[in-house]
Parts: sequence; structure tokens; C-alpha cells
Amino acid sequence: MKMPVYSLLLLVGFGLLTGCSKGNETVNTSACQLSDDKFTAFSNATKAYATAQTTANCQAYKAAALAYIDAAATCTAVSRTDLDTIRKDLNAMTC
Repeated sequence: MKMPVYSLLLLVGFGLLTGCSKGNETVNTSACQLSDDKFTAFSNATKAYATAQTTANCQAYKAAALAYIDAAATCTAVSRTDLDTIRKDLNAMTC
């Protein structure tokens, strides 16, 4: 898998976690189902796959990334087009 996809996923993950708001707007946490657990699982799977590109690590990476992207779909900070593109790239990945 090409490194730009990993970079894109990490950038999206970082953007989702840090986000930005205008003025005193608050994030509706009940609508956005991102959690530290999902990000930690994604981050750990990314590190494991980057260290050892085995089939098991690849499958774990894909599953963690897709779970994180599915959770991001409930948030308004990321466009559906970006999420669909990332899903397509992940599903095209061969382990």
C-alpha cells in the first residue's frame, strides 16, 4: 500500500480529533461517535502494520481503519466524499 494513503488517513484522524470551531460553538458528542478507543485501535494497528506488513496486521489495520471511518461518518467535520474515498482505498487494499 502506498504511503500517501496512510498519510491521508492519519491526517484525517488528526483533523477529526483536533477539529476547530468558530466562536463558542460546541460539538454535539452524542452525534459524533469518535472515541479514544477507536483512535487508539487505529493508531496501534497502523504502527503494527508499518512495522511488520503481515496479512494479519494488514487485516487488523483495515478493520480498525474502517471502524474509525464509520465512526467519523457521524461527525460533520469530515465530508462524505472524503470518507467514501478513504473507504474505497481501504477496501481496494489487498492483504
